[in-house]
Parts: sequence; C-alpha cells; structure tokens
Amino acid sequence: FKDLIIINTSVALKIIRYFSKMLRHYDNLLTKISFNKQIEENPGYLFNIGEFFLNKKKQIENAYYAFSSYIKYCPNGQNVNKAKNIISKLNFNEKDLQPIKENFYLTYQPDRIIFLEHEIGNDLFIIKEGNVKIFKIIDDQEILLNMLKEGDIFGEMAILEDKLRNACAITHTKVKLIPVNKNNFENIVKNYPEIAVKIIEHISQRIWIIHKQIENVLIKDYTARIYGALYIYLEKDRVPLVKGNSYLFDLTIPDLLSFCCLNNEEGRILIKEIMENDKNFQIKDGKIFYKNIENIEKSINVIMRKLHLREGYQKEELFSDYDDILKK
Repeated sequence: FKDLIIINTSVALKIIRYFSKMLRHYDNLLTKISFNKQIEENPGYLFNIGEFFLNKKKQIENAYYAFSSYIKYCPNGQNVNKAKNIISKLNFNEKDLQPIKENFYLTYQPDRIIFLEHEIGNDLFIIKEGNVKIFKIIDDQEILLNMLKEGDIFGEMAILEDKLRNACAITHTKVKLIPVNKNNFENIVKNYPEIAVKIIEHISQRIWIIHKQIENVLIKDYTARIYGALYIYLEKDRVPLVKGNSYLFDLTIPDLLSFCCLNNEEGRILIKEIMENDKNFQIKDGKIFYKNIENIEKSINVIMRKLHLREGYQKEELFSDYDDILKK
C-alpha cells in the first residue's frame, strides 16, 4: 500500500480527501449522539467559544483569541460590540498569543490555541515536539477527540475540503510545529509522497479512535464508559495488557471525562467512587496512572456481566438508542 501511494500521488490525494470526509462525518455523528443535536460550522459560534474560555475555563488568553477571531470573521455579527467590550477589559497583549517563528517551525507555549472550530483553515500542522489536544466545544462542554504527539499531523480536514475547521486544537505542552500551507499542500505531497502516507495513517487511526469513542459513549453505564475509554487509549498506544504492568496515561481526569462525554461535576464524583473501589486507578503528576492495566479489561467484563450483557440481556437497557438519535 505504501509503495502504491508513493508512486501514485493522485491516488493518495483521493484517499486523503475521502478519509477526511469520513472523519468529519464521524465527528458530527459523535456530536449528534452525545448531545442529540447537529452543529454546523459557523464563525458566529466563536463568540460562544470565547465565553466558554472566559467564564468556564478562566483562560483569559484563549478567550481573547476567540473573541478576536469572532470579530475578524463576523465584523457585522450581533455580538461584535459585546466582544469588543470584553476584549477592552481583558487588558491582554495580542502579541503574547502569537507563536515564536524560527525557520520552518512555530513554537507555542502550553494551553495556547492553535486554531478553533468554525475558523477558516489555511494550514495543516506536523508536530515536531510536544502534545496537542483536539476537541470540540458543545453546550459549554469540552469533548476530547484526540491527544496527539510528536510526528502526528492535524488540521488537514479544512484545507482538503475547503470548509471551516470542525474542531479546536490547543497545546497540551510546549509544542513545536511544522506548518504546511494550503497552497503548497499538493506540491509537497507530490515531492514528498511519504507525507501522504503519514497523513493517511493518521487519519485512519483517528477514524478508528472516534468510531471506538462513539461505541463507548453509547454505553449507558458511566463506569463501564470510563474503563472503556482507558482501554481505547491502551489500544491506541499499542500497550500490551501484560499482568502486573502499570501505565501512565497522557490524560488528566478532565480529559478522560471529556473523552467519555461526561459532565465534569458529575464525572468527578464518579471518578472518586471508582478510585475508592479500584486501588489500581491512581493520579500521578496530575495524570491518570493505572497500576495493573490487565485489570482494565477485567473491570469492563465484570461490569458488563453485571449488566447481563452476555446472558440474555436486552440491548436497549445497556446502550442509548442509536437509531432514534440518528433519526432526530
């Protein structure tokens, strides 16, 4: 497959565009299943994102970015004056939001916006160093889609489909990125077809992850959903379930709850209960640490058995009604 892509870049571009459309479809499907609603990309939502960062996350820099972006893309929007008024009170230097440019690289500090959902996308990015969080903001709730690491590629969907961004990207750590501009993308793929192979591999993995995530959020039992999310991340990172092995996930508690589409307040109560009953589930340096990862799969099986999943269960008792959600 790799050899075919390398010698035939036109095929590679067709595959990339097809996979990109599929990923966008699954992103929208996750929103529909989790919140029973469909949100179209619209720059007007940037104002809501600004309020989310300001009021819920208390991240002034990111709120400033979102409100500024709203003013840029919606100069005649109904909330422009309100956005300008908020910005004037934030007392923040816009230059501090800009990444440091050096040669081909862009360097961002932790917790800084790279781009937001509903913005116009002109670049995709290759991660040279650090971690990037990909998420959506729906009804004042953050939904984690993926946690990316060195070598991963993101932001390709907007430039391939000529549509607005359908997810946010924010730095999880200090990050160094290689930007690839929309106008140069096809030439770069033709000259460096291995990049096309990498993009296909990454989009394929993200389609797999979000498909697993959709399956997981359909589970009504929240404890099973938590363990299911951990299991998905073990599979994603190709961690063997060897007895006695421990693992430090690159996830905080809010990240985990976000991936499970669970409310932060209720979710924290649930996590507290899980940690009281499962001593393998721990927090280390702010991240989730699991002492015996083999127990994650066992915990899922135990919960599912209790729910009679394997012995004459009624499926609708365990899973959300997928068909009804899609009809709505």
